[in-house]
Amino acid sequence: MSQDPYDEVKADVLTSLSQLHQLAGTISRLSRSGASDPLGDGDSELHRATAELEANLRTIEPDLEELDESVAAVAEPGVAARLGISDREVRARHDFVERVKGEVAAIRRQIPSQTVSPILDRKRHSAISAAYPPSYHTDDAREGGEDTADDPNAAFEAQHQTLLLEQQDRTLTDISGTVGLLREQAQLMGREVWEQNQLLDELDQHVDSTSSRLAKAQRRMDRFVRENNSTSNWLIFILMTALSILLFIILFV
Repeated sequence: MSQDPYDEVKADVLTSLSQLHQLAGTISRLSRSGASDPLGDGDSELHRATAELEANLRTIEPDLEELDESVAAVAEPGVAARLGISDREVRARHDFVERVKGEVAAIRRQIPSQTVSPILDRKRHSAISAAYPPSYHTDDAREGGEDTADDPNAAFEAQHQTLLLEQQDRTLTDISGTVGLLREQAQLMGREVWEQNQLLDELDQHVDSTSSRLAKAQRRMDRFVRENNSTSNWLIFILMTALSILLFIILFV
C-alpha cells in the first residue's frame, strides 16, 4: 500500500503559513511605525520583510499544490477506504486546503498596498513640495495625505487580525475534530475492554465449573479406593486363612 503524503506536506504548509503570518505582522508593525527607506535603495527593514514574505509565498504555493493533489487523489472513489481514511477526514483535509488557499491569497493581496503606497505617497509629497512653497500646503491637505497613507496600513492590519482570528477558529475546529476522534476511539476501546471483561467472566465461570467437577471426581475416586482397599483386605485375610488350613491338612493328615 502506498504511503499517504498528506501529513508530511501539511506540516510543511503549516510551518510556511506560520512564517507568513509572522512576516505579515512585522510588515504591519513597520508600516504603523513609519519605517521608510531614507536612501531610496530598497534596503529598509520594511522592504526586506516584504521581499522575504514574497519569497515565502513562492515557497508555499508548490507545497499547497502538492497538498491539493494529495487531497484530490484521496477523494477518488475507493482510495480513501483502501488507505483507511474516513469520509470525515477527507472533508477535513479539503477544508484545510481551501482555508490555507484563502489565507495565502489574502496575504498576497496586501503586499502592493504595503510596499507601493508609502513610496507613492513620499513621491507625491516631494512633487508637491517642489511645485509649491510651504505656505501653499494647508493643514487639510496634510491631513488628507496622512489619511491616504494610513488607510492602507489600517486596512491591512484589520484584515491581518481577521485572518489570525479565522486561523484560530480553524485551529479550534481542528482540535475539536481531533478530540471527537479521540472520544470515538476511547468509546471503541471501552467497548473492547467490556467485551474482554465479559470473556474473562465467562472463562472464570467455566474454570469454576470445571474445578467443581474435578473435585467431585476426586471425591468419588477416593471413596472407590477406600472401598477397594477394605474389600482387598478381607480377601487377603480369607485367602491366608484358607492357605493355612490347607497347609495344616497337608502336613498333619
